[in-house]
Amino acid sequence: MDDEEDLKYPSAAIKVGYDISRMANIKLGLALRTQDKLAQEDASQFLTLLKLEWSTRVTRLAHHKLNERRMHKPLHLPLPEDLKKLSDYLKYELGKLELDKKQPSALTYRKATVLSLCRLLVYNKRRSGELEAMTLVSNLLLKIYQAFNFSIYGG
Repeated sequence: MDDEEDLKYPSAAIKVGYDISRMANIKLGLALRTQDKLAQEDASQFLTLLKLEWSTRVTRLAHHKLNERRMHKPLHLPLPEDLKKLSDYLKYELGKLELDKKQPSALTYRKATVLSLCRLLVYNKRRSGELEAMTLVSNLLLKIYQAFNFSIYGG
């Protein structure tokens, strides 16, 4: 292998290593069952060589190539006009929802939740990971706090 130039599909190279190891273990198992000493020795030596050299000669290079591709992958950001259109649409859809009913349906609640999360993502686009870090408990506590404030201050 001529280092990284030959690694056209690095993830396949990593997966093949596991498959080769599995096949060699099967060969060793069959040799042990049939008590074939020559096949046992052959499979054992191959597994030892695979453990010693595969990780440095193939896996390390494949991971390096994958990381390099990830770093050089172009980042396509939406145009500001498109973000404005999306934000306006989300505001419009949220305004259409009938949340003032005494018992809004589960579908209405679900739609309001999804639209609100979308608005937060659009607003906070550079730190979208913050929404992923929000837990269900924090959402429930916020709802309880808002309901409490509404009942005391009337909204």
